[in-house]
Amino acid sequence: MSKNKNIKKLVFQAQYVSEDLEETTELFMGYKEQFYKDFPEEYKRMMAAANKDINPTPEQESVKPTPTNQMKKLYRRISKATHPDKVDSEVLTEYFTQASEAYEECDMATLFVIASTLKIKTDDINTEEVSGELENYIKSGSTRTDRMRSTLAWAWAHAETEEEKEKIRAQIKKHVEDNY
Repeated sequence: MSKNKNIKKLVFQAQYVSEDLEETTELFMGYKEQFYKDFPEEYKRMMAAANKDINPTPEQESVKPTPTNQMKKLYRRISKATHPDKVDSEVLTEYFTQASEAYEECDMATLFVIASTLKIKTDDINTEEVSGELENYIKSGSTRTDRMRSTLAWAWAHAETEEEKEKIRAQIKKHVEDNY
């Protein structure tokens, strides 16, 4: 019983992290766009440097995770309940899309959250595997959210006074000069 409670708690935490990450990403994309408009020369220098560093090896491009049997089982159950050919619901179709993406990415945490949300039977799924996946998802999602919130673009968007903006301008200049 304690493992089920632990799983429930982890599911709720994962749902929160997922929503927080989605909202933060949406805000960050807007902030980043404005940041690039406000600092076009710095942006050009950063992008030129970034493009040099982004050249994955053929091995990196071809490595694709393989879904576990537990993931397959859970994905099939979600698909039965949400497949567009079987149900006429935009909401369920959206869950189907999310589950398909999660399955392709071998994201057990998202599959389990979807199954829990839809009240799909999960009591025969390996709880140790699920709890480990949920913990990893919570940690990585929180880290990604924190990284976005610690960027200069985020700080720039949240600067309230001209003094704060001037400090950030100086940070941006120094960062670009030191790194690009």
